[in-house]
Amino acid sequence: MFFVVCLLLLCYLCIVKFLKNMSSKRASKKASKKVKQPIRIRFKKLVGGNESIYLDYYWKGERKYEFLNLYLIPERTDADKKANVQTMNVANAVVSKKIVELQNATHGFSIGKSKTDFFDYMLKRAESKSGSTSRIYSNVAIYLKQYCSGKVFIEQIDKKFCNGFIEHLNKSSKLGDNSKALYLKIFNAVLNAAVADDIIDFNPLSKIKPEEKLKWKSSEIEYLLIEEVKALEQTPYGHPTKNAFLFACYTGLRISDVKGLTWSNLQVDENDDMRVSFVQQKTKRREYMPVGKRARQFLPERTDGNNVFALPSFQQINRHLKKWAALAKINKKVTFHVSRHTFATLALSLKVPITTNSPSLFISKTISLRATPER
Repeated sequence: MFFVVCLLLLCYLCIVKFLKNMSSKRASKKASKKVKQPIRIRFKKLVGGNESIYLDYYWKGERKYEFLNLYLIPERTDADKKANVQTMNVANAVVSKKIVELQNATHGFSIGKSKTDFFDYMLKRAESKSGSTSRIYSNVAIYLKQYCSGKVFIEQIDKKFCNGFIEHLNKSSKLGDNSKALYLKIFNAVLNAAVADDIIDFNPLSKIKPEEKLKWKSSEIEYLLIEEVKALEQTPYGHPTKNAFLFACYTGLRISDVKGLTWSNLQVDENDDMRVSFVQQKTKRREYMPVGKRARQFLPERTDGNNVFALPSFQQINRHLKKWAALAKINKKVTFHVSRHTFATLALSLKVPITTNSPSLFISKTISLRATPER
């Protein structure tokens, strides 16, 4: 009887131990199922049978993808299999490294690369530019600061941020459609530069569909007719902007080149023919251009200063042009850039050959000009 009781007790203990082991295994399986990796390896089938390897990130409620430029090939031989094993080893190593980086960043550890302040980076890009391009970069930075108050790191900029900035530009009543598209283009250029500088892995703006981005809209080119130019000439206006603008109408020089024009740039030969020799601000190329008698009439008397025209800022120049045009009763939006378009139309109206006209415009791309029909 005693032996039977001992045997039953032993069986009971074995059953209890077995049940405990089973429950612990189930618990560990459930726990392992709950742990989800933030980065998974995915494959995209390509034409020809190869598969492109990319990473599928899901981190803090956001999903993004990164292609690794790694490819699996169809396994036709043992060498193909070995090559694919090596490729997968590299992909798994990349995943492990990036998971560690994400976890370190979450817990505040340094991951070998300091974060880059977006506005500091953008202003440095602006300083590397010249003239109007530098000012546009600075203006874009202003609109970005309006959009997101406080410090922003380039590494934090994602698709959601880009969509928000596009919406912010769209709501602006101070910007025209083409200015909005230009600002987005500058923003995109800064992000591309960050990719080139190894600050970020990819440009998040590239994840937005083209139809969702701001687009350029064709606008009518503004220019002045001969009668309007003569009206400006005959309208008194006591500011250097007048002579500078009319000089540009008869030479085709950009505002940046007119502002930077010095007396040493003007050269007169033995036949009293004048030409201007200068380094163009936009292209940084040295250019030579004849200055006709009509244009020479608007050169001021030489003073002790080195600059030919004593001009204020670009904004003030355009304010003066607006006042002057109103006095001349010209109902057009006259900015300094209108002088370049006017130069082309004046040349055509005066029957100057296009082969003579186009080089003076110093336009890098092919242009198409059409004369205004005679009335």
